[in-house]
Amino acid sequence: MQDREPHTFEELMEENYLVRKVISPEMVGWMSQSNEHTVGTFNDLWFYNLRENLKYYAKHGSLLDSFGGFGVDKAVIAVGGGPSFNINKDVLKQIYDYNLQFPLEQQPFIIIATNKQFKPLIEMGIYPHLTLLIDAGDALYPQLCEGIPKYARKSILMAGLHTSPKIIKQWDKQGGEICFYLIGKSKEKKYFEKKTGEDAERIHIQQAGNVMNTLWILCQHFLGTRVFMTVGNDMAFPYSKNADTRRLGFYADKDYKLNIANKHDDAKDELGWMGFYNLHESSVVPGKILYDLKPMGTSRSFWLYKIWMEVQALLVADKYSFKYYNCSESGILGVLAKKQGHQTVMHNRDNWYLMDELIPNRWCTRTLAQAFKEFVEVKLWQKQRSGEIRTGAGYVIAPGSQTDIAKTIVQTERDRLLTGSGIIS
Repeated sequence: MQDREPHTFEELMEENYLVRKVISPEMVGWMSQSNEHTVGTFNDLWFYNLRENLKYYAKHGSLLDSFGGFGVDKAVIAVGGGPSFNINKDVLKQIYDYNLQFPLEQQPFIIIATNKQFKPLIEMGIYPHLTLLIDAGDALYPQLCEGIPKYARKSILMAGLHTSPKIIKQWDKQGGEICFYLIGKSKEKKYFEKKTGEDAERIHIQQAGNVMNTLWILCQHFLGTRVFMTVGNDMAFPYSKNADTRRLGFYADKDYKLNIANKHDDAKDELGWMGFYNLHESSVVPGKILYDLKPMGTSRSFWLYKIWMEVQALLVADKYSFKYYNCSESGILGVLAKKQGHQTVMHNRDNWYLMDELIPNRWCTRTLAQAFKEFVEVKLWQKQRSGEIRTGAGYVIAPGSQTDIAKTIVQTERDRLLTGSGIIS
């Protein structure tokens, strides 16, 4: 897995010339400066938290040791707090119910809540396999530690050793399991090795700014996941010239207090970018996904996370087998512009295209229902090919449900899967 930060535009071009479609030389410099600023701001806090959390590491262990390889042949559904979560939550519940038909080790989907989405999922009756914490501060304590029902306290927390000791302590006190990973540079690695006697490189990653990007790395590195679906990873919000309106549109629950608590007011940025929505399959070309676009608001931080993810996907597209399903409808991730910064091209449909065109069979813009159906079809096709099930057999996803994905009988269609949808590569 590619885990180094971009250095120069020329180096990136050497690895994949298509990065010029995503990032400019000036942007590479800006990303490097932003990364250095983040490390400089939080490094002391990260190191303090590392020292405080090592006693819990000794008790609970690492993500690698607990879940190494658990995601092989499975798809991760990563659940973020963006406004598109509300579009997909009913489908997500159907997928969760479908998953429960199987024993844990055979469940095809791993559902992972990020940060504040743990409690909303529990309230929906969705018990996530894992919950990811990357924040070093205590602002998420109420979302993760207060008012959690007893049956949910056994959930497993994925946490960096740099994260809030207050949250780690309470999660442990309530009987929850924790699996750790490590970020930082040589100082953190040396301290970890001195105190544990273990090789820091085994559990170390280069954190990628926001929670979803970090989770993608963790799933590739440790779970062995090659299929990654994101919901609520908008990196955008409804566009408005009013800052208060922008704050209300930031999250699915409209709660902006966490940003204020972290002294991180992204909504002050009055920026715009195109987001995708209304995805549907072409009636003329089977497997071809059509979509509409509309202007969305975004921030400098979201813009940074967007570019990082797009660049990293390009850098590893020819090196690793993966499929990134971008299911955050109305989000801006994966939406690219031929020209930037000009109002005259903002509303020109011909100026915009998707990452799907740059790395087909790797980056897939879909609704969550479409991503689910494609993945299940391929799993059935693989079983047919291996002789595990009869050719032509169909399976009802969730009898009695009212949603399309749940009442569909999935039939494997070899020719279309091989040549149309691009799932088999």
